[in-house]
Amino acid sequence: MKFNCNQSILSKTLNIVSKAVPTRTTSKIMEGILIVAKDNKLILSATDTNILIEETIYTEVIEEGEVVIPSKLFTNIIRMLPNENVLIHFNEVTKEVNVDCKNSTSKIVGFSSDEYPKIKTEDINNEIKIEKELFKNMVQKTAFSASVEESKGVLTGILIEINENEIKMVAIDGFRMAINKSNIEGKNITQVIVPAKLLLDVSKIINTENDNKFIEVKSNDNKIIIIFDNTKVIINLLNGEFIKYNNIIPKNSDISIRVIKNDLSESIERAAILTNEQNHNLIKFKIEDKEMELTSLSEIGKINEKVEIIKDGPDIEIGFNSRYLIDLLKVIEDEEIMIHMTNSVSPCLIKPLTGEKYVYLILPVRIN
Repeated sequence: MKFNCNQSILSKTLNIVSKAVPTRTTSKIMEGILIVAKDNKLILSATDTNILIEETIYTEVIEEGEVVIPSKLFTNIIRMLPNENVLIHFNEVTKEVNVDCKNSTSKIVGFSSDEYPKIKTEDINNEIKIEKELFKNMVQKTAFSASVEESKGVLTGILIEINENEIKMVAIDGFRMAINKSNIEGKNITQVIVPAKLLLDVSKIINTENDNKFIEVKSNDNKIIIIFDNTKVIINLLNGEFIKYNNIIPKNSDISIRVIKNDLSESIERAAILTNEQNHNLIKFKIEDKEMELTSLSEIGKINEKVEIIKDGPDIEIGFNSRYLIDLLKVIEDEEIMIHMTNSVSPCLIKPLTGEKYVYLILPVRIN
């Protein structure tokens, strides 16, 4: 195998693909990146068997072939080279990969591609196109509500529902829930659960600056395939039944509060200075008349904040985990929001002033 490639393009591609290289493995070949050179293009891929990232570069291929190169070493060598043409040659007999660029020459011991895992993606049942910006935003506005505890199974994932020109993403960790939905073109009906961490990682490599504004999302019974620009990502789905989230959403509320989002967010962040994990990051809310008073208390101090509101319903005192509120307020773009409550122990809903593009639910913390 032998090919020429621009250093800058190769370095950027390696940075993306290497995100799928496992951080811990007992297999040396799994620490590598598979490079396939054919038809004047390079196909670079890496996998930890849960996610595969594949990138295509169009360049000069002198001799076709395949090799697996240790990811960390190869990425670091290419990154440090000047922005010039790089000539890479793999010797099938010695298993050496030669990297030549201007006055620099490196040799790396490579691996035959025969034992590198191949990910199959037959029997695609569903396929849609969706705007990159919309997909990124929906993932980032739900992923934080998924559980990070592996023992919670499907709750570590984001439920993606596509039904009659609508896409919906849902994440729940047992203490909070995020639902985002939007209209799309297409009538494919599907429901999959995708690991939230992997989906969030993918959202970060989607470039919304170029001319191609759409991504393709495909799925079958055990995988989701996301294709954009010259990138293909394959993720193993989570198996199991997701919580019937519609049953969790309160149908009625006794208290409705309208508040400026930034005012509330800034007050919570200041009050949260005194909170900690031992007291569940507790902030106490005293809501009466046209004012919301926030209080955080510890053995070293006390912080009080007041926020103007428009309230409909009785007064209430309620406690919340400040970290959960900060997380969700960060992803809301609206200037004003509605908060709906029933009592000090029932779930609290946060919604836009109008419409149903998102719903956030958070459980209160009991106040002693």
